[in-house]
Amino acid sequence: ESDGGSSGGSVSQDGDALVFPPTEYQQDGKTQSYRSRWKKNGAESYDVVTEFRKGDTWAPGWSVHMEKVAEK
Repeated sequence: ESDGGSSGGSVSQDGDALVFPPTEYQQDGKTQSYRSRWKKNGAESYDVVTEFRKGDTWAPGWSVHMEKVAEK
């Protein structure tokens, strides 16, 4: 992310998707839980969905399409 944060942990595979387990981000005394799923979309790309914990449920955060491009 743009502030230089990072997460650590394991990743599992569910069919053609990479599943990143819930983790926590802390800043200014606040904690936010989030998780991501990267689903393969073709030979060179993934569709990524990140969700945030809202109480006892997960709510959509954002989605992004990541695609490998040729070097110039």
